[in-house]
Amino acid sequence: MSSAKHPLVAVALILCISPPALAGPNPDMEKGVALLNDMEDKKALTSFRKALQSVSDDKEKAALYMYMGIAHFNLLDKDSASQSFQQALLMDPKLALPGSVSPKIREFFEGVKAKLPKKKVEKPKPKTKPKPNLKPKPKPEPEPSGQGIYRITGFTLLGVAVAAAGAGIGMGVWGGSMEDDAGDLSKSYAEASDLHDKASTRYLVANILYGVAGAAAVTSAVMLYFGYRSVPETTVSLIPLPGGGMVQVGGVRW
Repeated sequence: MSSAKHPLVAVALILCISPPALAGPNPDMEKGVALLNDMEDKKALTSFRKALQSVSDDKEKAALYMYMGIAHFNLLDKDSASQSFQQALLMDPKLALPGSVSPKIREFFEGVKAKLPKKKVEKPKPKTKPKPNLKPKPKPEPEPSGQGIYRITGFTLLGVAVAAAGAGIGMGVWGGSMEDDAGDLSKSYAEASDLHDKASTRYLVANILYGVAGAAAVTSAVMLYFGYRSVPETTVSLIPLPGGGMVQVGGVRW
């Protein structure tokens, strides 16, 4: 094929491409390489295709596809050149072009190579160290249930005592305020009397709340005493009395 039919051949291919050193001579490959050097690219392709029929070695096949890619590139068929180079690289990823090819062919070849999917190298999984055989920590001895109940009840009653005392104080202050309003001379007798009644009711409620607070505080103290003793006493006894009876819990009588 003359250079007039291939205006880019002189740029794309430098002569004197030699076949790679293979296991044995392949006449069709040698003939194709000679035709490629003579710029007879179509005839070279025919020889390379014929050589593929008698080749079984992957590296030799890769070399044939590489030469076919060069021939296709010289014939301005870049799609076929890309397919041939791709097939060559799939068979031999370490394949390299002959040193005498033009920079344009080398650049095209490297572009095809860059687009091929790279094989992922699996990293070895780190070996897991066996877990040390740790002795289980001894479980703390459970606290006697009686103490826990006493403590919970004691703190609950303590909260009731504080709340009742606070409410009683509030009621007392409210009643005192109403007493002050009743003493206002600008108030009518009916209004003053009504304020006195309301103040008396607040005082009564305050006294009841004080009583509840006191009882809750005393009971709370008893419960907390039992709850924090080293050996809680849970004895309950009934003491009969004339006309009634009495309950004794842990030495405390009700």
